[in-house]
Amino acid sequence: MLQLRLQTAFLLLVGQVLLGGLGWFLSGRLPWVGLLTTLFLLWFAWRLGLVFRDEAERRTRRYRASTAAWTAFLSQAPGLLLLHYWAPDWIHSLWQGAFLPAAALLDRYWPGTGASLVPWLWLTAPLLILLFTRPARAQQTQEVPVQRRAPGEWVPARRLADVQKRGLKVR
Repeated sequence: MLQLRLQTAFLLLVGQVLLGGLGWFLSGRLPWVGLLTTLFLLWFAWRLGLVFRDEAERRTRRYRASTAAWTAFLSQAPGLLLLHYWAPDWIHSLWQGAFLPAAALLDRYWPGTGASLVPWLWLTAPLLILLFTRPARAQQTQEVPVQRRAPGEWVPARRLADVQKRGLKVR
């Protein structure tokens, strides 16, 4: 399970940096097209959360949503804890770059708004953690109502194992 968590956290981090580079590149040139990278990053975090839930449930039966939250936090920890202190601005822009087109569009239509929004882009990390964790909740399975049969009615068994589990004999 640890290997799955590390691989997923690394995949989420690499996806965020690659899409951040594309968003950073497009934010100064074509911010409307760059906005697609923002939407794609949000979809990517959501979809990776679904895949992580399925893989974790397949590997272990004791899966909780907190596992997904810690995995997503592990992918965001380098940006939240370290990038502000040692990284140049362009590396920090790569980490948050997928959201820079939104700031560029705001700056284009309301000058000064986008520049004041950029220091607050670190709040996108909790957003990505929530998007990754939300699909990790266990799905509520709907119980199929039991259909009672009258004595003497024949109901075909779905599998031989179902019949044997109930202790009935197969004729």
